[in-house]
Amino acid sequence: MQKLAFSVASGLSFFAASAAHADLYMQFSANKTCLQTAPFEQTFTGGSFEVQLRDGLIVIDTSCVTQPQLVRFGVSALPPCPLGATAFIATGDVDRDGVRDDLQYWSILTDIPAYYVEPYRPELVLLSAAPASTLPRPLGLFRDDGVTSFYDIRSTTLQYDQSRYELVRSYDAGNGELARMNRDLPFGQYQYTYPSLGRPEKPLAIPVTLTPLVDPFQPTTKERAGFRVTSGFWTGGAMELDPRIINKISWQGNTRTSVTPGVDRLLFGIYNATDTAITFPPSGNLTIPNPLSTYYNVPPFFYNVGDTGIGRFTFARNRALNSISYDVSQRQYKFGIRFIDTYAGFTAITYPLGTSALRTATASDYDSDGNTNLVEYAYGSDVLGRSFVLPSTTAAPTAFTVTNQVGNFKQLRFPTNSTAFPALPNIVQRSNDGGTTWVNEVFPGPNWVVNPSAVGTTQITSTAAITSTLVKFRLTTTANSPLTAGNFTVANIGGDIQRVTITKRANVGASLTYGFERKNGILWQAEVLPTVVGTSNARWTLVTNDATQLVAESVVAIPTPPNVFRPAVKQNY
Repeated sequence: MQKLAFSVASGLSFFAASAAHADLYMQFSANKTCLQTAPFEQTFTGGSFEVQLRDGLIVIDTSCVTQPQLVRFGVSALPPCPLGATAFIATGDVDRDGVRDDLQYWSILTDIPAYYVEPYRPELVLLSAAPASTLPRPLGLFRDDGVTSFYDIRSTTLQYDQSRYELVRSYDAGNGELARMNRDLPFGQYQYTYPSLGRPEKPLAIPVTLTPLVDPFQPTTKERAGFRVTSGFWTGGAMELDPRIINKISWQGNTRTSVTPGVDRLLFGIYNATDTAITFPPSGNLTIPNPLSTYYNVPPFFYNVGDTGIGRFTFARNRALNSISYDVSQRQYKFGIRFIDTYAGFTAITYPLGTSALRTATASDYDSDGNTNLVEYAYGSDVLGRSFVLPSTTAAPTAFTVTNQVGNFKQLRFPTNSTAFPALPNIVQRSNDGGTTWVNEVFPGPNWVVNPSAVGTTQITSTAAITSTLVKFRLTTTANSPLTAGNFTVANIGGDIQRVTITKRANVGASLTYGFERKNGILWQAEVLPTVVGTSNARWTLVTNDATQLVAESVVAIPTPPNVFRPAVKQNY
């Protein structure tokens, strides 16, 4: 066996080379987790400083499904256990699952004892040297996790002792704790000493070096350096994405000064809202090939509008510091995701395939009804056709039905303010030529009587017989009615004080900004509203502005006429 240590004048022994038969491994990590809630807002949610040393190795036969047992067991083909019990565990947690395996029989393939570090002496394990910091020295508090086994019980049975020591120093949530962790753990070399096997009073030293790994975004620094997600529109602590389109997520902070290709891996995944299970990719975290990459395109149709989740970037280091020790530090950067309905996603599933981008642009008017595509989308109008026709195939009572009564009187039934088409005026149209031309019917009026009907339904009956087979009816609105009644209303509440009410499209989050314009003469001008509910500017008080409704009241008299209002909407990017 090759000698692994050499003596120095200080009395310490330093590891210099690997052993031919020993299995000595030490890992060292400084781990940080952060949550981003806005483009420049990030909170430290916790961290840890961890050191683990293992001298010796046990390799478990994972093909043996009958282990462990409290009694010795033999070879079995069904259920499979090709070797049977080969070791007796006297003490310790052999499989590192947090449960001790004392006095159990296991099937193991390899059992290598400790060669250099004395087991069961955690009081002698110390951090003996480190860069200038607030970390106390000497730092002990290592936990003993040694294992004693007897192997191979099928033949010559020998006692094997494995040395295992572990230190975990935790940091709580809060940017103050992040500052404390940074003060405790500056970059540089740290030296740990362990008791020598057979001579525990003689310490063995293992040096490790902590080097930069992508740190959290620091808005107070001049460079505003560090990791943060830079793309997207954020509201309510989450980034808004439309699940029906390709979403480009970009970020900053992973530069060559803090990331080393081939040493550091960059992983990405989207987890459920409780951050307990990955939902994208379905197979598990995605490894981005180049850890210096600064964007990733999330494919469409893995989620639905209304879903929520937690995005997670993980930088995982595996740097060999010498032949024994490794830096396995990690950084996790999380951010909330809310999947919403946007015009871009609406476009992807609404317009006929092959429609030019010019016709589907927000400022265009696809159906030539005088309203832009964006306005019709925002207020729930039919962007594909000039009339807003309710589907006649829907089951009653939401269907538009035409029935022939005794004497050839026609009875029409249709929804009123249904959940599918909230607050829209219902207009019955009649065609006397089989559907070529249409005119509005007035009810109640000389041709129609309104009958008693269930809540949410209107029923009318003709006052005269209708026998022609060319007569047809449909339920519709005028081209502008979704934007001038119900979803957008202007009411004079006294003294020419105007109250403007806007009903917003559902599930759009903050991707749209709703407003309105006023014309007094020739030109339309946007009305400027306060940004905070309950406050006023020179012309308007903002009464309500939530996910479903905007209400504003003028603080000055605005006579109507001559003033006219119309809805407006802006796409946020």
